[in-house]
Amino acid sequence: MLDWFKRRGQRPKRLAEMSPDELDAMLAGHPELEHLLRHSLGLMQFAPPRVAEQVLARVEEIVDETLRLRLDPEGEHEFVMSRLEEIRKIVVGRGS
Repeated sequence: MLDWFKRRGQRPKRLAEMSPDELDAMLAGHPELEHLLRHSLGLMQFAPPRVAEQVLARVEEIVDETLRLRLDPEGEHEFVMSRLEEIRKIVVGRGS
């Protein structure tokens, strides 16, 4: 996970470009991030391309921020759940 985060700061690799093994390694020990990705991908499959790109960009920011904060499991849960509302607003057209 730390290697992935360090690489993100130097040479960002988009989530969409990651291999399944890279995703698994990044998500190890972070069930909330896995939930965030599953939820967001479920929304993105029905969204117009521009909206899907916005959602993916925001999810990447949330993943980076979550990993940077190194929260305990309860704190990570609260943080990610609070950010899901942002994703919902993007999808319904009231996001940034």
